[in-house]
Amino acid sequence: KDLLQLLSPQVSIYRYSKGIISPFTYTEFCQAYGFVPFNYLDYLCLLGDKSDNIAGVNGIGTKSAQELVQKFGTVENLYQNIHQLPVKTQELLGNKQQLVYQNKQLITLKKDLNLPISWEQCDFN
Repeated sequence: KDLLQLLSPQVSIYRYSKGIISPFTYTEFCQAYGFVPFNYLDYLCLLGDKSDNIAGVNGIGTKSAQELVQKFGTVENLYQNIHQLPVKTQELLGNKQQLVYQNKQLITLKKDLNLPISWEQCDFN
């Protein structure tokens, strides 16, 4: 699921399930989540990632995280506008800003690597 942050109009992700390979496109992502894949990272920062042992904000589930990212886009914008949120949500997020920003550093995929491999050497299977 970490790879979903790489989706773009030019990049699809292929999923393998029950012997079937199917593409998951930028458009399908936007329809499913209600925000662009660029902000998927911010969504994960709030939720955490159990598979990578990264804690999220207690009390913020998938629905709340989705709504927050739909409204604010990035976690930076969320914290700049935290006063717009209900008091309970402010309390949940207020003392977790450092955790959320740390999550962003941990979950961000590095995209500027120089790999010593050509496309011709790659294999899809």
